[in-house]
Amino acid sequence: MRETTANLCAHVAWLLRDRHAIVLHLGEVGFIDSSGLGTIVRSLTSTRLAQGDLKLCNVPEHVRKVLEMLRLTTVFDMHESEENAVSAFYLPTVRAEPTVPTGRRVLCLTYNGDVLACLRELLRAAAYDVHTSSRLGDARILMRVMHLDLLLSCY
Repeated sequence: MRETTANLCAHVAWLLRDRHAIVLHLGEVGFIDSSGLGTIVRSLTSTRLAQGDLKLCNVPEHVRKVLEMLRLTTVFDMHESEENAVSAFYLPTVRAEPTVPTGRRVLCLTYNGDVLACLRELLRAAAYDVHTSSRLGDARILMRVMHLDLLLSCY
């Protein structure tokens, strides 16, 4: 599994060298865990940081249910087919209003970068001011200097 997620991240980074519109076909995905979800979220984040976008297509029902349960369907643009996903890049889009932070600060602490990426996107979509750390020492410093409303730790 680790090899697969590393390969996806590397491939997306390679694609972003000369393009910014990426379609991720999930039709053959038989199983997805937090590592896989985090990798997809990281891929989306990388693509958006490069001023691009990533769309999902052919999402199997079991993966769609996981995405719905985690409310990641609000983060990803999903399409029934590869053709529809590619076409969506060429259609005029209506941008959603940017979320206005609630002022509530959350610190997420875990060693797993994929879990951090997932939590960061979900909480930002819910208008939280999210900070993340994979190192306990860094988290302790953040806790001393920031007024936090919530600390999520997954160690």
